[in-house]
Amino acid sequence: LEEALRDSCKTNSELIDDFKNYQKVHKKLINNIKQDKVHLQRNLNQTNKDKEELTKYIYQLIVEIKRLNSELDNLSSQIKRSQISNVEYETKNITQLRKIESLQSMIKILEGKLSSAQKDVISIQKYSSKKEARSALLHKSEILSLKSKIAEVEHELASKV
Repeated sequence: LEEALRDSCKTNSELIDDFKNYQKVHKKLINNIKQDKVHLQRNLNQTNKDKEELTKYIYQLIVEIKRLNSELDNLSSQIKRSQISNVEYETKNITQLRKIESLQSMIKILEGKLSSAQKDVISIQKYSSKKEARSALLHKSEILSLKSKIAEVEHELASKV
């Protein structure tokens, strides 16, 4: 019985020592858990701050993208208007160029008629009689009329250029 009591005391003493050791380990674990909780809370707070900053940055990017899209639309519209204006300008230039070419052609024709009429006048003056001289006067007035038309066409051509 004494021996059983000794063994029981020894076991009881060992249990108390084990309990004290477990208490120390438990206390260390509690402290570690508290420290981990503090670190986790600090990390969570930092993560929340980072998230807020990213959210603000994303909002700024969205605003900037909208602004750039609007600017792009405006520039595209300006380019389209410019292209339309250029086409209209080119069309107008082509029309004026054709008119100039037509007037130049008319000038050449009139100059040819003038040259022919002048030759006729010279020929008439050299070899004609009085009766033919009267006819030459009519040719001379035709020449003056043609010269007047050439001057008008040249003036019109100069105003177009």
